[in-house]
Order: sequence, then C-alpha cells, then structure tokens
Amino acid sequence: LLSTEFKAHPPSKRQFAESYFEILARGNDSLLLKKELRQVSALADLNARELLALYRTYEKIDDTVKAAHYQALLRQTFPNSEQVAKLKLRDFYAEPDVEKKKILLQEIANSQPKFKELGSMYTTVMNDYANRKKWDAVTAMADTTVFPVEIAMRLNWIAGNIAETGENLDLALSYAKRAMNFTKADMDQPQTAKEPPMTEKSWRKNREFRYATVATTYAWILYKQNRSVEALPHIKAAIAIVPNSMERNERYTLILEKTGDKPALKSALESFVRNGTANANMEARLKSLYVAETGSDKGYLDYLASLKRTARERKSVEMAKKMLNETAPAFSLVDLEGKIVSLADLKGKVVVVDFWATWCGPCIESFPGMQKAVDRYKRDKNVQFLFVATREDPKEQKRKVTEFLTKRKYTFQVLLDSNSQVIKDFQVSGIPTKFVIDRSGNIRFRQVGHSIGLDENAVAEEMSVMIDLAAQAN
Repeated sequence: LLSTEFKAHPPSKRQFAESYFEILARGNDSLLLKKELRQVSALADLNARELLALYRTYEKIDDTVKAAHYQALLRQTFPNSEQVAKLKLRDFYAEPDVEKKKILLQEIANSQPKFKELGSMYTTVMNDYANRKKWDAVTAMADTTVFPVEIAMRLNWIAGNIAETGENLDLALSYAKRAMNFTKADMDQPQTAKEPPMTEKSWRKNREFRYATVATTYAWILYKQNRSVEALPHIKAAIAIVPNSMERNERYTLILEKTGDKPALKSALESFVRNGTANANMEARLKSLYVAETGSDKGYLDYLASLKRTARERKSVEMAKKMLNETAPAFSLVDLEGKIVSLADLKGKVVVVDFWATWCGPCIESFPGMQKAVDRYKRDKNVQFLFVATREDPKEQKRKVTEFLTKRKYTFQVLLDSNSQVIKDFQVSGIPTKFVIDRSGNIRFRQVGHSIGLDENAVAEEMSVMIDLAAQAN
C-alpha cells in the first residue's frame, strides 16, 4: 500500500518515512532497507521527523555509529522539537536520579507544553519522591494547577501505599482527602475538558469510577485509624457506583464489622454472595456469623449453596444475553510436547481458547482462577482448555513458557502460536482474550482482559457458566 502511495505521490515518502522503514525492518529485504535509508539520509534538508526515523531505524538494525550520529544531529538541529522531546522522554525514564528527572520534565514542558506524556512524567516524579519519603516535595508538586486528574489519582495511589505500611496515616488521609475532594467535584461538575473521542456517557463513567476509587482509599484509611463509623458513608458511596468489585466489597464488610452492626454485616455478605461478588474471606466471615447465630455450622453448606445458586442463575441470565454465534477460525498448533493440536479434531467438545503471554500481567493474574476452572472440568471429556502462548520471541517462546508453567505448577495444555498468526486470525487486539467455542465450532463467548483483584473462585465460576451455556447451545 505504501509503495503504491509513494508512486502516486512521491513527497508522501518523506512524510511516512518512519512507518516505511519499520515495515522494511520487519521484513527480510535488508538491501532494500539500506538503499532507502541511504536515499533519505542523502537529502539536504532533513527535518526532525526524518532524523528521528533514521536514528530509530539504524538503532534497530544495530548500526550504532549511524544511530548515534543522527540522534546527535537531531538534538543539535531541532532542540525544541517534539521529536527531541521523545528522546528526552526515554532519557527521563532511564534516569534514576529524581532531581535530574525533574529537570528533563521541565525542559520538555518548556519546549513542548502540549506533549501528551507530561502528566505521566509529572506523576512519576511525584512517585519517586514518595518512594524516598520526601513528603514536602510530593506536596509541593501536588499544589500545582496542572494535570489535576493525574495528580489526584497519584495522590490516591501514594496514600494507599502509605496506609498499607500503617505509618503516617494522617499524611495518607490528607492526600486521599485532597484526591477525593477533586474527584467528587469533577464527578459533579467536570473540572477538565472531555477528550474528543469519548462519549458523554463514557466520560461520566470515568469520572464516577475515579471518585469511587479514591473514596474507597479514603474510607480504608479511616478504618485503619479506627474511625469506621466515619468511613462507612464513603465506602457505601463507592459501592453504589461500582458494585461488583470484590476488593471494595470486602473492605466494606470489614468496616461494617468494626461498627458492630451484625445484622447489616450479614445482609451485606448475603447480598454479595447472591450477586457473585463475594470472595473466600467474605464467605468465611458469613460462616462465622452463621455459627454465632445457630451455635454450630450444621446446615451452613446448604445455606451457602442456596445463596450461590441465586448468583449462578443470575450470572447465567446475564451471560446468555452476551452469547455470540460466529464461526471460529480453524487452526493447528504444536503443544509443548510437539503434538499437533487442531481445532477441527476437537469438534464435539466445548473448547476454551485463552490467548496469553509470559510477560502479560493480567494474563498471569487470571491464571489461578483458570487453573480452578481446568481442575473443575478435568474429568469431563466434553470440555477442552487450550492456552495459546503468543506474541513472544519465537526463539525463546518454548523455554519461557515451560519455565513459567514449571515454576507456577499450572497444568495447562499450551499451544505455541510462534508467528502470532492464530491470534491475528481470531482478531485479538489485547491479551488476555478468551474464547468459548461450542461443540459445532462456533464462538459463543469472547472475554477480553481481566479485572485485577477478581477472586479466583469468581473467575472459575464465570468460566463454568460460559462453558455450560456453550454446551447447551447445541
């Protein structure tokens, strides 16, 4: 496509130089790439974009001398350009000294005040100061009027980290309160402009979610200060906005427990179990209440099962509305033992296909729950789990995957998507992405991402609901 464009409009070759070089670098025609590099480097009026493209491409092909030459030329010729700001951004994240980081931040802010990474850089410096317990510096940076959203959420993060240590809770509370005051005001009356691609509904939800996150931190710090009665309205407000967070729900029950309101605590725990948003700790707390009321645990399992049936029935109705009916792309891949596994050969079974990588945090976070799901169906010959390892260096993939599974003792059947072709065929943009395929080879569910902190039992239960619905679809 680019070649066609360049023939029709030769000047556009300069405009898209970096993209063109990147495509050539990924291919096998090194001679063509070097020819194109020479042609561009011979131009007398190289601009900042072209210099950056030359630098990055020579760096990729390990020509360190030419890479250094074009990087130096770019910095010298266009010191205040966006391209040099991108170079300084890399310098910024590689710099261990927080004061030098701050200087780089200021240089970029002065030369490129609309540089999109400034907010992230600003809060990184705040975080570095916090890690060094330089609280005056953190507070001074928080006092600025720039990047209010980023600063509020970073203050919340810092407050939560302080609270976990149990030290300096007053400081943690002051940071959380500042963050809460801003996010509450921003939720009620936007304090910053809406990003153009975002809908009004999404914008509102984002602001609500930020407030719920900060209100939870504020309530939790009050709880740690033995001020649970004060904490209660804040955690309630957060749950009203985001009702399905297990971590938040557990904190709510801990706060309720400290208030001594056992009837409210029992009601909340029962509600969370019914809704499928209770973790193992909350179930244990409910059992303690049950035993305290009845004098023994006799009948508790039946009581819990009745609550969970409600949760499963509700989840089944909810998930049924999301069912798809798309033909799954055919594939054949090799597993870690060298055996070829074909989707066609698994026809007649419900197949769960989980795309993942060893470097993917959310993938790894989901695996304890996925192991529970695998264990639940290990004797069911009509259900097959396939964990497709993808987006890894093909030369290192098998070793990395084997070491990963051995270290964590997962019993997954892993297939190697060495050239990342299957993930493309399934049109997956981000991982983890899971597909539940029915017995006729039709995709019934597509699940993208993983909610960090989601209880492993809930992960397994949700997967079980999808598997059962897919089985019934035939």
